[in-house]
Amino acid sequence: MNLNALDLSNDVVNTYLDVPNTLVSLSTTAGAAASGVWLMVLNSTSAGFVPRTDTRGVLSNISTSGAFRMLANYFYGTGTYITDVNDGITQNSTVRVIQFSRPFLNEGLYKSSVTGVVDAWGAYSVTAIDIPDPNSDGSAFGLTGNMVDMWNQTSVWGTIFYDYGVIVFSNSQGTTGTNIFAATATGFDISASAASRIRLTSLNYKTRNILKRSIYFCRGKNKEFNYTYNPTARKSDGRIIDSLSASPTTYVTTIGLYNDADELVAVAKVSPAKKKSFNSECVFRVQLDF
Repeated sequence: MNLNALDLSNDVVNTYLDVPNTLVSLSTTAGAAASGVWLMVLNSTSAGFVPRTDTRGVLSNISTSGAFRMLANYFYGTGTYITDVNDGITQNSTVRVIQFSRPFLNEGLYKSSVTGVVDAWGAYSVTAIDIPDPNSDGSAFGLTGNMVDMWNQTSVWGTIFYDYGVIVFSNSQGTTGTNIFAATATGFDISASAASRIRLTSLNYKTRNILKRSIYFCRGKNKEFNYTYNPTARKSDGRIIDSLSASPTTYVTTIGLYNDADELVAVAKVSPAKKKSFNSECVFRVQLDF
């Protein structure tokens, strides 16, 4: 059946599936690197670099100030600072970022799956979880949410951009107790706690794949598809042989979907084969995930 024969408003249904992958648990820097997870301290004026090895094993250095400005421009539209996620006023020049690799554009972070234990100085820790904002889905940056204290969810520590695989910790003020992201603590990596350092002692998350699902309702009307396409049942001019033309018995075994240029783009097999005659019509539901 050619796609041109379909009524796109009634015969085709398009939707998207948010499919989670297996839970990943990390506790070491080496494990994070192997999983394509990178932790960075970014500053708007720093002359330093973030060393990074890409998937080909090639080491490259990323300017921390350049990465900060790109992040600030793209997600916040500010360029030289990132507004504090908690008070919405303070202009932060230093943030801590977790970047998750996305080999394909339809990948990202799965909502409500991220849990990280953030430790500072080996003395204070917060279990941060993600809380998605359902009103953000479909926005310019797709689904976003907050990273909050598991035990005090009014304490917001950062912003998560699910579709981009990015978490930005931009709380420099703190809301309860000691602020674990105070400037006097340095670093940001995944390992055991240490004095004067900020560490993630554990990080759990799921990635996701966004699949497009199209459902095509292909109809065979009573006068259609009643003769076989087997070349042994046809004459040299393409007509059906006489012995099969009176009361044909035909079974539909395969459905092909064609584009506007009459190119075959997908094939569906019918199991079991469906009997077809001049006295019946049939509807086939063809599901295509990609």
